[in-house]
Amino acid sequence: MAELVEYGVTSGGAWGFFASATHNDSVEKAETTDENGYTVEQKAISQNQEKKFEATIKVNQTPPASGEILTVGAWTGIIDSADLTETGNEAKKYSVTASCKDGANLVAYVAPA
Repeated sequence: MAELVEYGVTSGGAWGFFASATHNDSVEKAETTDENGYTVEQKAISQNQEKKFEATIKVNQTPPASGEILTVGAWTGIIDSADLTETGNEAKKYSVTASCKDGANLVAYVAPA
């Protein structure tokens, strides 16, 4: 029997059509060492979820900027970086990287007055 595989990006944004999505879960660890410097214990102390999306921008839509809150499906994070790629023969591509640490309460960036 043949195995089935999934194709395509499972989510999209109001400002563009997602061409790719990368999901990265990681932990921050604390280490305890002995008198010889050997690690004797590692403890996960913090979880981080990072998502990267590349999209083509819809006409008359403003893509989100760094510091804004990004919600895709049930996941929400703060945009760490936002990149726009323009070429002469392709649609404009917009890439965002967003993250959320420990399920924290997220507050968007507010420029100083």
